[in-house]
Amino acid sequence: MKYNHTLDAAKGILILLVILGHILSGGELTGYIKYTIYTFHMPLFFGISGFMLKKELFFVPFTDLAKKYFHRLIIPFIFAYVVYSLMEGRLLDPLYPWFHLWFIPAFLLFILYLYIIEYLKINILLMLLISFTFSILWTGYYSFKAETDGLYFMGDKRFYYDFVFLLFGYYLRNYAKSFNLNWLILSILFVCSAVDIFILNSKAEISFLYSASWAVFNLSLIYITLQLAHVFPSIKLSLINQIGQASLPIYLWHIVPLLIVQEIFTGYFYLLSYLVGVTVIIGIVLRLRETKFGKVILFGSEK
Repeated sequence: MKYNHTLDAAKGILILLVILGHILSGGELTGYIKYTIYTFHMPLFFGISGFMLKKELFFVPFTDLAKKYFHRLIIPFIFAYVVYSLMEGRLLDPLYPWFHLWFIPAFLLFILYLYIIEYLKINILLMLLISFTFSILWTGYYSFKAETDGLYFMGDKRFYYDFVFLLFGYYLRNYAKSFNLNWLILSILFVCSAVDIFILNSKAEISFLYSASWAVFNLSLIYITLQLAHVFPSIKLSLINQIGQASLPIYLWHIVPLLIVQEIFTGYFYLLSYLVGVTVIIGIVLRLRETKFGKVILFGSEK
């Protein structure tokens, strides 16, 4: 498979949506925009991440896989974890990672899940069905009960219910024979699930129906996005693509200016200051990309 620039662009857009989602608050309009972003941005990111995983990765000794991800994710995560713990003045809870840090432990757990699935030769379609069902059950009930129903030890709910999206992306790359789903049926599922989500949300109803609609909506969106990337693999949006290629360090460090400016400014000064700060963070990350510190500590390169 040739390098897909469109996926870089998609990741870049999603990282910018993550940043936007973290600064929106307050009024009805901004709250609606934030809710819309939070409905799909991380499931889609997991779907793209899963699509980028080759199944050959999981047919190596576990020590080789662990070494790869120790460099790729654990070193950048530990550095960020220490810095944010110092900024917060406390040791952050590893079971319920602070703020945005949950993504890295969740992704590592998903890699472990995939390794076990491939090692035990479990049918991927069967696992998709199981993980889809579990995601609905978890988000429909346990996502709001985990800390009160004796399930605290299981950690952040996103360690579990987002796995179906990464697995779906992984399946489409490695096991699906083609991208030949019926587009009419897919479009109907996408539109109906989206409408259902927003109707139920407007009524403040978080139920199994809401969870099922949310899962179907995001699985449909993942398929549509990956299909478009398959048909148009060479979309280049300059800086957006660079942000997509540097998504890990930008994701980990875009919160730093937020923590700083929220102690100093409010209103429009807060927003403007944060935008300036996050622009500086992006510039620093891209600038350090070719340095040894940047490669090892920020980008997680083994070299």
